[in-house]
Amino acid sequence: MKKNILIINPWIYDFKGFDEWSKPLGLLYIASILRNEGYNVSLINCLSRNHPSADPSYNESEEKYGCGKFPSEEIEKPAIFKTVKRKYKRYGISESAFLEDLDNAPEPDAIIVGSLITFWYKGPFRAIELARQRFPKIPIILGGIYATLCHEHAKKHSGADFVIKGHDMETLIAILSGITGNEIKRHIYGFGDYPAPAYNLLERPSSVPILTSMGCPFRCSYCASSILNGKFFSKDPAKLAEELFPQLSMLNIKDIAFYDDALLVNYEKHTGAFVSRLKDLGLSPRYHTPNAMHARYITEDTAISMKNHGFKSLRIGFEFIDEDMQKKTGGKTDSSHLANAAENLYKAGFEKKDIKAYIL
Repeated sequence: MKKNILIINPWIYDFKGFDEWSKPLGLLYIASILRNEGYNVSLINCLSRNHPSADPSYNESEEKYGCGKFPSEEIEKPAIFKTVKRKYKRYGISESAFLEDLDNAPEPDAIIVGSLITFWYKGPFRAIELARQRFPKIPIILGGIYATLCHEHAKKHSGADFVIKGHDMETLIAILSGITGNEIKRHIYGFGDYPAPAYNLLERPSSVPILTSMGCPFRCSYCASSILNGKFFSKDPAKLAEELFPQLSMLNIKDIAFYDDALLVNYEKHTGAFVSRLKDLGLSPRYHTPNAMHARYITEDTAISMKNHGFKSLRIGFEFIDEDMQKKTGGKTDSSHLANAAENLYKAGFEKKDIKAYIL
């Protein structure tokens, strides 16, 4: 008999939250890998705007490019934020809807909880607390960005039985094998071996995230990419397009958000080849870059290619206008790169409303 794994994507606790192609891509990869290992997998996505309990006004299919406001509930501020004159909220489905989903889920043999930004840790903590109340004897595993960067804090305070760092699939599979008695089918799982994410666990998605590469060749002092991902590695673009095509087509996906940290590195042979192959297969979605692009790589040819392939929402990682700070933090870009990138994008036909730059 197959064992059941319950995966939970927790809430956001913050002063502001907005769904800008926010999907639990890491958990969807884990779900797909665990299916290959012979498990039944279910997902509770606390950040679903298509959840049956959600107000129809939050339905992502009615929003521009699949983005929009999360449902939210004002909650008490942590003591450290008492002087902040803004409302503190839990973003996502209600706790009552979450508890109902726990009741309706197949009895799990293990529970996996994800985590995102480090200061959003209260979301995973609450999900673990409520899951523990409902399934007091079931082991809970915590992973993700917070669990990696604040590993000792997570081990001490999260309430999880196991806390995993980084993309350690071998350890996760070994833990689950020890809990369930399932025989391990694979002994090595690197990013190049990951199957297509389990997008079909999402509730009526109109947009999905895609990761064509892992990590970044740069080592900027303010960025945790090298800690989270290690070496920079790109997937074969044609093979990736062919792996993703069946689900993208079946789900009628209209918008794709790239989660890459270095999307434009070797653009012509990588990202350009990927979107070209998808087009050859009969798909022409709109593309978005919420994780930012390196300004120095936005050449005239790259800008024209992106325009021709349907890129819509462009985000550029600029970070600092101060030249000393640009150099001290890694020298990834400078002001001239941003100016050249903007000029090339405008020449290619993009409008100002399509382009934003991230500033630290």
